[in-house]
Amino acid sequence: MGSHDGALSKALDVLRAELLDREGLGGDVIFGPQLILSDEILDRIVQLGHKQKLPDVDALADQTSWRYTRQYGQDVLSVVHSFYPPPTSTLPDPPINNDIHLSSNSDASRRIRAPAKCTACGNLGHISSNQFCPVRTGQMVRAALAPTSGTTNVMSNTRSRTCGACGGQDHIASSKKCPKWRPIDERRTKRSGKENV
Repeated sequence: MGSHDGALSKALDVLRAELLDREGLGGDVIFGPQLILSDEILDRIVQLGHKQKLPDVDALADQTSWRYTRQYGQDVLSVVHSFYPPPTSTLPDPPINNDIHLSSNSDASRRIRAPAKCTACGNLGHISSNQFCPVRTGQMVRAALAPTSGTTNVMSNTRSRTCGACGGQDHIASSKKCPKWRPIDERRTKRSGKENV
C-alpha cells in the first residue's frame, strides 16, 4: 500500500466511526465500526479508489455490493475523491460537421468496379451465363423450335442420342425407355453365351 492508500484507509475508518455514531450505534462492543462498513469492503474501496474505479455511487454499489451504498455512498466517495480524484473523461470531443471530409475519404478508398460485360453479346450489365442475355434467350428459343432427330442441341452442343438396340431417339439401349430393354442379368448371360434355364 502506498502512503495515500494508508491515509485513505485511516480516513475511511474515521468516517465509519462517525456513521456509527450518527446511527446511534457507537456503543456497540460486539461488532464496532464493522457493523456499518466491514474491513473487507473498506479494503476493496481503497483498492478501487487507488485505481480510480469509483466515479459515482452506482460504481461503488456495483463494485462492492455494500448494503449501505445508497445511504452513505456519497459520504464515502467524498473521502475517496479527496485522495484520488475521479477520472476525467478520456473520450474525444464529438466531431463538428465533418460529413464532407468523411464522405470524400470513403469514396477515395472504395474501388469502382467496371460494369460486367457479356462475352456472348458484348453488352454491359450482365454476363453470358445470365438468363436474360439476348444471345442465350435466342438460343433457347431456337432449341425449343428445332426438330430433335439428328440435330445438334444448341444449349449443350451435343447430338441427340440414338438408341443402338431399337434405333429410337432420346434414349440409349441401357435405358428403360427402350422397348428392347432387358435387365442387366439377362444382358450379361446373352453376352457370355450362357442361357438361364
